[in-house]
Amino acid sequence: MKQTNKHYFALIAVAFVTFFSSCNKQTDIEPQFEKYLSFASVEEYNTTLSKVLEMPEEERLAWEKQQGFTSFVTVSNEMYETVAEKGLTLEQLQQKIEPLSEYLMLEQEESGDYVLLHALESTPKRFLCNVNRIFKIENTLYKVFEDNIVMCNEKQYKTLLSLNETNYSAVIDDDFQLMFTESELKDDQYNVTLNGMTMVTPINSYRYLLERRNDNGSNRTRIRVGFDVTRIQDNKYNYRLTGPLWGEAKPYKRVLGIWYETNRTINCEFKIIIDEYNTTNQEWIRKPYYYRPNSQNTKTIYYTFDNFTVHYYTSIPNQEPTFSTFFYRRHIGALDCRARTPDTDFAELSYNNQLINF
Repeated sequence: MKQTNKHYFALIAVAFVTFFSSCNKQTDIEPQFEKYLSFASVEEYNTTLSKVLEMPEEERLAWEKQQGFTSFVTVSNEMYETVAEKGLTLEQLQQKIEPLSEYLMLEQEESGDYVLLHALESTPKRFLCNVNRIFKIENTLYKVFEDNIVMCNEKQYKTLLSLNETNYSAVIDDDFQLMFTESELKDDQYNVTLNGMTMVTPINSYRYLLERRNDNGSNRTRIRVGFDVTRIQDNKYNYRLTGPLWGEAKPYKRVLGIWYETNRTINCEFKIIIDEYNTTNQEWIRKPYYYRPNSQNTKTIYYTFDNFTVHYYTSIPNQEPTFSTFFYRRHIGALDCRARTPDTDFAELSYNNQLINF
């Protein structure tokens, strides 16, 4: 991407933060601040997400331009590059990203080092929501937060636009719904323990995330595998829980005690078995998934293996299914996934790999 484009996106994002309250749309119903994507069905959303995740960066940016749309991840990436390239001290970096907290996060690790992360980094929804974190499926608007999603009718757009990480829980009522409840946030029923270590902690029940890293002091490789689930209400009695199984490999470099994402030649391989319950035959079916791309010099390799859907019927009107319903019907039965760069050994996710013979 040209340097002028990079600074353009960064300046636009800063302007969004600074001048948010002064922007309006042409209509009374939707004071359109930034175009969001609209999907006629969740199937269209899932298909588009899978396609976008597999696009190289230049192709994805060209696709966004065709849609007349700028994604959250595009603005976040440009802001990240603008900050990371400056070689700042910790104090300077903290000051720099403070007004950009909508897009960037600085987390301290157990080692004492810090890592600069993107907001919404644990969900691929960031590729399809706009800079205001909004997208639309059928007649419902979704706004994505770190630990939840707020849903409402498109007539409530103006209020939805004003919500942020600190105030969204205050507006929850008949017009604004949370995708999952606080009680589900505490659900640790699906933790997986390997060698005495907790491997999976789906504290956000609609995000089931596995992660491993390998560091050599100045370079790091991170590998992730996860589910990202969306709840759809078809009518008063029928719901769907649907979402992709995805994998990611990502390199980092360490500068002045801070880890930044970077370009490296990535080698990775994903072997995953999903155990899925067939309600028709009332039996478990084992599904294998494999992905081994060519080595690439890039910041991220991302891939969607499949999209899964659970249909839920309730005899009580508007009784929402818990997200554990999704994981009752399927889970990761085994996996053998690894990623490395020339500067690190393999970061590995390995569980029940004796079941993997492909």
